[in-house]
Amino acid sequence: MSVEEESDPSVIRETTTPDPSKSARTTSDLTLIWHRCDLRLHDNPLYSSVGIVSAENNADTGIDFAVPSLSVYIFNDKHFTPRPSTCNPTIWDAVTTGPHAARLLIEAVTDLRISIHARGGELLIRTGDPVDILPKLARQVGATEIRWSEEPGIYERDVSRNVRERFIMSRDLSDVKIVTDIGYTLYHPNDLPQNALQWQSLAHPKQKYSKKKRKAKRSSMPLSKTSKDPMDEFYDFMAKHLIVDVSAERLVGIPRIMGDYRRAVRTHTSVRSCLPTPEQLIQPPSIEHVEVGNIPTLEELTRYRLDDTRRPIMGMSKDTIENVVNAAIAHICIENENDSPNTNETDEVNRGGETHALKRLNHFIGNGHAVVADRSLADVSGDNSSKFSSHLALGTISPRLIYKTAHDAGDGCKWLISHLEMRDFFLYNSFASGSKLFCRDGMPVAKKKNKIEWYNPGKNQDKVKQWTQWVEGQTGLPLVDAGQTEMMKTGYCSNRARQNMASVLTKDLLIDWRAGAEWFQFCLDDHCVSANWGNWAYFSGVGSDPKSRHFRTVSQAMRYDPDGQYVTKWLPKLQKLCDGEKDALFRPWDLLDNWPTPIIDPKTQYTWQDLQRFQELSQTTATMNTH
Repeated sequence: MSVEEESDPSVIRETTTPDPSKSARTTSDLTLIWHRCDLRLHDNPLYSSVGIVSAENNADTGIDFAVPSLSVYIFNDKHFTPRPSTCNPTIWDAVTTGPHAARLLIEAVTDLRISIHARGGELLIRTGDPVDILPKLARQVGATEIRWSEEPGIYERDVSRNVRERFIMSRDLSDVKIVTDIGYTLYHPNDLPQNALQWQSLAHPKQKYSKKKRKAKRSSMPLSKTSKDPMDEFYDFMAKHLIVDVSAERLVGIPRIMGDYRRAVRTHTSVRSCLPTPEQLIQPPSIEHVEVGNIPTLEELTRYRLDDTRRPIMGMSKDTIENVVNAAIAHICIENENDSPNTNETDEVNRGGETHALKRLNHFIGNGHAVVADRSLADVSGDNSSKFSSHLALGTISPRLIYKTAHDAGDGCKWLISHLEMRDFFLYNSFASGSKLFCRDGMPVAKKKNKIEWYNPGKNQDKVKQWTQWVEGQTGLPLVDAGQTEMMKTGYCSNRARQNMASVLTKDLLIDWRAGAEWFQFCLDDHCVSANWGNWAYFSGVGSDPKSRHFRTVSQAMRYDPDGQYVTKWLPKLQKLCDGEKDALFRPWDLLDNWPTPIIDPKTQYTWQDLQRFQELSQTTATMNTH
């Protein structure tokens, strides 16, 4: 996606918000750390003041002991159990964490457990509902404090709120201090502008505001309390906890246009410096009675593939779903066989875990690949893409660490900083939007006379067939089909391929964009609810894009896959049929006998200039054949 280039980002901030949790802590305390999408030890606020770090890395704290801690990761069974689909809840099911993402999750949790063990700590593993598991575990280990990170998404926010309420309402847990933070974003929420007027003035600094408009905006802000409120006791009780505020109310006024958001945050604040990595963790005096727990296998997390009684996942056949699951399982086996420090960091299949994330960072930026990467191509295998997205999605790498590394590397890596800001834009807009992010009509910023009339891919017979062809890579459009094939087999495909796939589904077939978002959610190994759903709304015309974007997939292939390297890699049948005929790679329906007719008129998939050129070429060829 293209946005207007802004001025250089500010230098890295050297100060962070004071951590009140450091005060009055003793070695008799026990901190329970609940990991979610923050599966790392470096730059992780959850480990602030609980681990021992060297003096040179932690000169400010002056502490010479570490509070005992226990870490836990919970495989929430609801993430791996089919649930009603967002776009077709009465006839389709969907899965929150698909097989490729589950594969990377298993690898990331395994890697985190190894890292924690190496520092003397322990990572407990549980499976089930965090709302039930965490209070029981806190009682069992005698926790005096519990910490976790907030995450975007309706369900994720509900889980966080329900856990918090369970602790607050339980008499025997009411003294347990609750600390929540966020290490998932580039900019910390506490550093963002504080109200709608501030956002607006920073996003449009040259715009003048009348006194009347200023007064109206001020009057819409919450007023300080002057009388006793029944909730005052609750607020006083909550004051002892440290809850990071990423509520919709806190983010009122956040710009809906990406360029406005980036301009505002760059002007208002800077990126915080990274927190030190704990070098030693202290276990509680006795945890022999606490079950450590086993990390589930991918086969266990994908049992739904064996259930013949379930409703179809996204309307697809059992074979299609099994193909995706089996591809993910096959990659687990391959990685186990080649698990060594010398693993090639340019392998097509992403690997999970903090260790691999840091290796990839050093390889891509430290070795200079980021400067020369041609990330616009359809085929970004090797080093034409950072491949940071899956690590960011699971929190195995800090966005602030990427920022610092890219910032220090110079101008050639500025594009990485821009992409981190784009990611932040979608994350914070997801927090601000709540359930509206998943509504069919979305929240378009572009003014339209009429709403888009979306087709239901589960009920309209023609659209059922087109939806199946799109999912299974049978549209007849090579770039789109290659993208689907790569995504199902590896869990990844380039941004270029994703944009073209989304364009055909929403702009040409007019199929409910949420079906595409949920299918991507099932297939992608780098799925992030904010980035995936936000981007789908953006490119479908119901989100934060003020422009109307319609990708012409044939012209896109000619420009971004000019030698057909990408389409022949994932569609070997096409390469065999073409037999060296290059033009057939882009328009096989015109030149090959055995190629299926595209599901949409291929003439709509050219730019005007390319269409004119091919029409002139066709006329010339016809004239020559008549003589």
